[in-house]
Amino acid sequence: MEGSQPNQKDNARDEWDSLVEAQDATGETTTWDDLAQEVPFASDKVETTAEVDDRISTATNRVVEGYGMYGLGRNIEYHLETTEDSVYRVTGFSQIEDIIECGYVRSKKGKTKGGGRDVTYWSHGCDKLFYYDKRPVIQASFDKVKDGQIGAISLSDLEGIYFFDEEQQKYINQIEEVRERYDALHQNDD
Repeated sequence: MEGSQPNQKDNARDEWDSLVEAQDATGETTTWDDLAQEVPFASDKVETTAEVDDRISTATNRVVEGYGMYGLGRNIEYHLETTEDSVYRVTGFSQIEDIIECGYVRSKKGKTKGGGRDVTYWSHGCDKLFYYDKRPVIQASFDKVKDGQIGAISLSDLEGIYFFDEEQQKYINQIEEVRERYDALHQNDD
C-alpha cells in the first residue's frame, strides 16, 4: 500500500534480510536459533521460505534405459546386479539423509549440473547394468517410476537402498534401517 508506514513485521523482515546478507558477506555461520532471537517474527520468514520448496510435488522423474552401459562392472566381484522390473539411482549420502528427513527421493535444491531443475534421474535395470563404484544405490519398482512422471518417489515406494559394506565387500540392502531412521525422526510429527 502506497503511503503506508512500515509495520513492525516489515521492519523485522528487513532486519532478517540484513542479517542474512551480512552472514553471506562474512562467511560466518549463524544458526536459526541465533537469528530467531535477534529478529522478531523470524518464524514467519521460515514458513514463507518453506512454502517455496515444493520439490516433492513438482519433481520430474526421468528414466533412461540401462542397456547403454554395456556391462561395465560385470567383472568386478562386488558389483550390484539390476533387473528389468526395477529402476535404480546411484546417489550420495546427502540424498540418503534428505530421504530420512523428508521421506521422498527428490532432486537437489536449485539447478543441477546440466542446468535442469527438479529432475530426478533413474536407470532402468537390465542384464548389462551394474553398480560397482561403492556409492549408495536406490531401487524402486519400474511400476512406480515412469519416465516423465511428476512427483517425488516416496520412501514407502522404494524397494532398496544399498550401501557398500567394506568389510563384507558387497552391497547390502539397508532399506529397513533407513525407514527406521525416518520413523524415529518423525515419531512426534502430527
